[in-house]
Amino acid sequence: MKQITLGLALLGANLLYSQDQELDSIQLRGNLSEITLLERIDTTKVSEENIFIPIEGILKEKEGVHLISRGNFAQEPVLRVYRGEQVNVTLNGMRMFGACTDKMDPTTAYAETSNLESLAITQSGKTDVSGNAHGGALNLELKKASFSGTTTFNGLLGINYATNTNGYGALGHLDIRSKNWGVYIQSSTRKHQNYYAGGNQEIQFSQYEKVNLTANLALKLSKREVLRIHYLYDKAMDVGYPSLTMDVGLAEAHVLGVHYKSFIHGNAIKAWETQLYYNSIYHEMDDTKRPNVPMHMDMPGWSKTLGAWVKLHGVETLD
Repeated sequence: MKQITLGLALLGANLLYSQDQELDSIQLRGNLSEITLLERIDTTKVSEENIFIPIEGILKEKEGVHLISRGNFAQEPVLRVYRGEQVNVTLNGMRMFGACTDKMDPTTAYAETSNLESLAITQSGKTDVSGNAHGGALNLELKKASFSGTTTFNGLLGINYATNTNGYGALGHLDIRSKNWGVYIQSSTRKHQNYYAGGNQEIQFSQYEKVNLTANLALKLSKREVLRIHYLYDKAMDVGYPSLTMDVGLAEAHVLGVHYKSFIHGNAIKAWETQLYYNSIYHEMDDTKRPNVPMHMDMPGWSKTLGAWVKLHGVETLD
């Protein structure tokens, strides 16, 4: 009887939360004590039309994705009701573990929309090279260098201004392509003051400043081999959190990855790829700018991750 009661309770919760989501399926078995949520993958492409929209602005438009906001920066993604270690958030398939002692620096905080190729959302317990999590996975794919029969150069500069925060954003990228190598370099910066809510009410401690740099080098080692080296640097400063008693003085990340892919013809395995990566994160909570603090409790944190993975492909796929 306990199993039936629990199964009915879970069924009610999932039906209420999953209503109007046609791509999901709930399977009922036996005495309703088991519910299976089938996999759903939603890949969102990023184009020049939305490069000034923060990553969170794109995520919140997706079904089943919600955000926990503690301020105007680094909102934490939630897949259905799952968050934190219940969801794998990766960058180019690389695991990154935040250095904040209060879990306030999700992986999404260290990337920018302008340097993303796509966002892949998996809302299930699917297992991949980053591990498995019953809440699903969110993978951020950075833009990559490409090849071309003739040497080509392509660049972009952009800037925007927000009256609400008296803030600005600026970005630029350089894309160089040739027959055997390619380079893609991107840089962006954002700086915003306190924003104003309805009634022209200033929200104190909602300011932030951020710079981001990515570089990707692609080398064609042979007709069937490609080597890629990518690097990301991100630095956020003076980040305010209105809902907390302290802010972030500095959040800095270095991410390095080396990726190799080989195409094999005439075998059961059509291609294989491997990646070795390393990332280092430093995060420093800071309450020195808050008024009436009887005792300062600054909290620095460090995180370093070294990892590797290998994939085998039964069908040949584009790099």
